Amino acid sequence: MFSGEDSKVSDLRVGCGAAGEPDRPELAHQMVRDGHVDYVCFDTLAERTLAAAQLRRAADPTAGYDLHLRERVGAAIAPALEHGTVLLGNMGAANPAAAAETLAETARADGVPELTVAVVEGDDVLDAVRSGELPVRLWDGGDLGALRPRLVSANAYLGAAPIAEALAAGADVVVTGRGADVAPYLAAIGHRYGWAPDDWDRLAAAAAVGHLLECGRCVTGTCYEEPAFGRLAPDPGHASLPLATVAPDGTAVISKVPGSGGLVTRGSCAEQLLHEIGDPARYLTPDVTLDMTAIELTEVAPDHVRVSGARGGPPPDELKLLLGIDEGWFAEGEASFAGPGAVAKARRAAAIVRDRFAATGHAALDAREDLIGLDSVLGPATPATAAEPWEVRLRLAVRVADAESAAAFALECEDLWWAPGVGGGGVRTATRPVLGMHAA
Repeated sequence: MFSGEDSKVSDLRVGCGAAGEPDRPELAHQMVRDGHVDYVCFDTLAERTLAAAQLRRAADPTAGYDLHLRERVGAAIAPALEHGTVLLGNMGAANPAAAAETLAETARADGVPELTVAVVEGDDVLDAVRSGELPVRLWDGGDLGALRPRLVSANAYLGAAPIAEALAAGADVVVTGRGADVAPYLAAIGHRYGWAPDDWDRLAAAAAVGHLLECGRCVTGTCYEEPAFGRLAPDPGHASLPLATVAPDGTAVISKVPGSGGLVTRGSCAEQLLHEIGDPARYLTPDVTLDMTAIELTEVAPDHVRVSGARGGPPPDELKLLLGIDEGWFAEGEASFAGPGAVAKARRAAAIVRDRFAATGHAALDAREDLIGLDSVLGPATPATAAEPWEVRLRLAVRVADAESAAAFALECEDLWWAPGVGGGGVRTATRPVLGMHAA
């Protein structure tokens, strides 16, 4: 699977260039400029961002990649070439070929004379799922046949092998669509050291490194903060993304860009090691099954945490698949209420909107009502308080069958300006199509 240099080469350094589409582009530039890394890996996809990318591609065949592609990755190409740094990741989203062409155009505009961009395709298996050629098992045990008429997209989570192949071919930039979050990191490390495809413990070690780095600034302290308990990170507004120095045996030291804000501690790493984990003894990736139960995290210096003890085994026989299903349209409205009886005003206003919308003849497939500041996050688990808040923000949302129904609900929400009492302030409405993501 991997071909590259052998274990006699010096320790490699790999950095995170993005841990999500909203990450600031300059963080990737900082990593290229000041991180002294061999590779910068980008993970800009989540289920919701892939859904949004699929909707953009449906509206425009030349779109559907990372919204910040030009300013995040494109602007980093020239300095990356200067520093000998390779850029790789899933910033292609729903349209990796278009993303690659966009990056090539951006590089040419920046005066880059020569650039090799590799595109990893194959995650888009829509036709095979539609035709029934590809066997698919829904995660929740549901009936795929019932969903197939509304099927819009189907993307499999690919592994590190094709990325490593692109690196072996001399790519300066590797663009993929949907893949496992750890795949770019595992590809870079495995390629650098030329590990065998069944060197499970080393591959597991690389997967552990990737799992930590793809958590981004959560590792460098921004999510580790708990102000109510006095746990603060220094200068969190200038925290860098994390990086790792990885030895040929797979052990690694997690750190951050020198001089940046934030922190890297055993605690910040431990929290993220358990992020999105079901069974810590069987973290499944397309390349290796990671057993993290024996991992040790050791602070070897300020902002330097050593990661060791990962164990691995063969990957699962199946790949995770994301199915994009046309779920209709979404509409929402918000308004703020203040003063004595703010909660009662908001609930009264919500009831009026519900009744009026029902009278239009349109129906809600799903509906939700929240009072932001009271129960919108914890719901029934919100602790009771003796006094009601003096201000709340009402949020009403529905999923409906079509754009006409969504517009009708938004129109009713506009009427919150004239809600009971003093009316609602700061009324906002929005509608959009819904692409529901179903795991399989």
